[in-house]
Amino acid sequence: MISALEESIELLRMGMEGEGNARLVSFLDRFLANSEEASLLTGAEVLVALQNIIEAQARGDFLWVADLLEYIVLPKLRYR
Repeated sequence: MISALEESIELLRMGMEGEGNARLVSFLDRFLANSEEASLLTGAEVLVALQNIIEAQARGDFLWVADLLEYIVLPKLRYR
């Protein structure tokens, strides 16, 4: 499942926002369906990052979205 998030990050960095966002939505749908894994995204730092991701998407700053995913969210999932 983490590989889907990594793919999303890579696509966003390559300027393929549509596909990157589609992969991100797919990842979140599957991830949040599992309540045990979803609990990993409840830390204050991650919740702030998720809010910043939503704001960055709204203004079209997809490199910032990729940074937040790679440096805040992804490490929480890898090192649980």
